[in-house]
Amino acid sequence: MDDRAKAQEAIHDARSPSPNLTISHSAVNIAITDVRGRTRFFQTTGAIDKHQFDSGTIDSTTSWSGDQLVTQYELGNGRRLTYTYLLTSGGRQLVVRVRVDGTSSYGSRGPATVKYVYDAVRRK
Repeated sequence: MDDRAKAQEAIHDARSPSPNLTISHSAVNIAITDVRGRTRFFQTTGAIDKHQFDSGTIDSTTSWSGDQLVTQYELGNGRRLTYTYLLTSGGRQLVVRVRVDGTSSYGSRGPATVKYVYDAVRRK
């Protein structure tokens, strides 16, 4: 598939987030599973990860910036989708900021940022 279809799918996922996430991690890896059972794996070392979408594969890099975890998806044609993850409230909330950068193609009017907040659920 072309870059446009992959970018549209990734942006659609960003605008329609999962209501729940399950996150597991180690020192250099993190896995995020959404409510539909899709799991994405990220190396937190800045290495390139490949993620399968219906329309094709999209590369990302993930690294720490202070206490924030930052994942950048390269969408082609100068487009980038950036997820920033931050634990707040003593680790009881996860704030996820999603930003779309790049050219104004694909129906975008320039950079756009949305924020989602997830509350931690204690396992019994």
